[in-house]
Amino acid sequence: MNASSMLVTAIRERAQRLAHSCSLFPLWPDSLRLDVRLRRALEKLNAENPDAKPLIIALLGGTGVGKSHLFNALLNQPNASQVSPAIRPCTSKPKMALSQHDRPLLQSYMDLGMVDLVDARLDGVVLVDCPDIDSIDQANHEKTRQILGLADVVVFVTDPTKRANFEIHKEVKDWSERKRWYFVMTKLDQYPNDANAIREDFIKRITELGFEVDRKTSFFVSCLEPGRAEFLELRQTLLGTRSKELRALLPLDSFLGHMQYALEPSAGNYFKSQALQLKNTEVRLEARLQEAYLNALAQSDCSEALKTLLREQVWQQSPESVGYLMSLPLWLRNRLASLGVSWSIGQILTGKASILGIAGIGLSSVMSLLRGQLPYKKVAGALGIEFRTKVESIIADSKRTLEDLQIPYAEESEEELAKEPKLESKGWGLIGLGAALEAVARQVTRKQPEDEILEQLRGDIERLGQKIAREEFGFVTSFITNLLPTIAVGDILYRTLMSWVRHDYLPWNFYGMASMVFLGSLLPGYLIVSRKIWSASTLPDMKELVAQVKEPGATELIRIARKRAENLAHEFDLLQKQVVETRNTLASELDSPSFGERVKHSPKK
Repeated sequence: MNASSMLVTAIRERAQRLAHSCSLFPLWPDSLRLDVRLRRALEKLNAENPDAKPLIIALLGGTGVGKSHLFNALLNQPNASQVSPAIRPCTSKPKMALSQHDRPLLQSYMDLGMVDLVDARLDGVVLVDCPDIDSIDQANHEKTRQILGLADVVVFVTDPTKRANFEIHKEVKDWSERKRWYFVMTKLDQYPNDANAIREDFIKRITELGFEVDRKTSFFVSCLEPGRAEFLELRQTLLGTRSKELRALLPLDSFLGHMQYALEPSAGNYFKSQALQLKNTEVRLEARLQEAYLNALAQSDCSEALKTLLREQVWQQSPESVGYLMSLPLWLRNRLASLGVSWSIGQILTGKASILGIAGIGLSSVMSLLRGQLPYKKVAGALGIEFRTKVESIIADSKRTLEDLQIPYAEESEEELAKEPKLESKGWGLIGLGAALEAVARQVTRKQPEDEILEQLRGDIERLGQKIAREEFGFVTSFITNLLPTIAVGDILYRTLMSWVRHDYLPWNFYGMASMVFLGSLLPGYLIVSRKIWSASTLPDMKELVAQVKEPGATELIRIARKRAENLAHEFDLLQKQVVETRNTLASELDSPSFGERVKHSPKK
């Protein structure tokens, strides 16, 4: 793969990503227009074969400026295109001059039936005389634009009387970024006294169109005197031989021109402004959510629940922190506590005694026993209906903002709870019980508006509990709490081993007493750990907990839209930069005398 192919591949992939990003905002005019232009440019690139396509040069201009005269003079064929001073517009159908060799090469790019073909001795070049762009016949305009879409190079032809024609200049501006250009003024010999002034004014007009005037790409000629040096230079410039390798770069340059045309700076600015507006809205809504969260946590019920949560979390961390023999009673205590909490939560959730309710309590309890869950549902209950109402209000404001900004969003339907199986059903086998347990699980785990915050709270409490456990249960605590159980176990093992050596086996009641002694040795350490946990588990900093909430679910719709808008603006900037840099690189290869001039800056409005 050569360097140009790699560039094309990279730009195509980025353009495809940008087009996809645009499709996410179908109601934005700038996004829709950019999407259409990008896809057209990609279609044009995919349809072309640089190795086979000849160079297409189109003559563009208004009525009566001498395009057909110029066309005939360049070909040295007086009757190639009809010329009439009385009929306007004279050229109603494009005239295309090409060699017999190039006809089959061009057939795959366009319908040759839409043009009048003119045989010419040209090598890899096709010259087209386009219909007048300022005529009253709108069909002519459409034919010309079709040719301009296929052309690689455009020759803007005018005369002293139409050098400032607004309609023609508007068409040139529209195509300026997409094509490479030559500029020709005819009939200047008819105004010998004003020739210099007309030249200067013409150059000024070209500059206003966004081009830097080059003597190699601008010409002042008389078609009635084709023997003049400047006309001969024009003919050689337009119809002279060009290398096949350089001609193959023109489709890439044309593609880049179409991309540059699509990437209007105003569109990029619009995307950035929309992303900024979404960001400001997201910050404002998150501030409202944090305020509601802080007010809810400040309630007495919630504060007590948080203290319980933190204390339980330190208990959960204690077996690992204390270690050795004391970890056994601590682990057992945690599992039994989780089982009890789960049982009470299950009773609250089910609300009534039933077979399904008992199954729910059992399922919740078993899962808690296995996982060591903490009573976060208590905090959920403490947050209350007022908090849920505020969260729902924030969600509603998010949707309203997106509607105002014409941004579609996916309305996620709430999960419907499965209907409780009827008790008289005969399906209470494995399948029926499985369905019942699944229904209970959905009911128990159904997400509420505050669940996203509870998930964040869970992580914060866990980290705080780990920190407290590390600080409270260091080496000294671990040594003191494990000393007595270690001595007891050592004594029991020593007595047992010695009895085996002497073949004087101890009675069974010894092992019962030894077990009681071991359990008793654990009690002082357990009390020490318990005392430390109760003294260290103070109420956490509410503001710090609130500040830890990142990307809450209540602002998810706004956040998704903001990230998509930021990505759209970012991809736009990257592609725009890549297109400009690549086209500038090509400019050194496609020198202006051979392939025309390209626009250097935005045309003046």
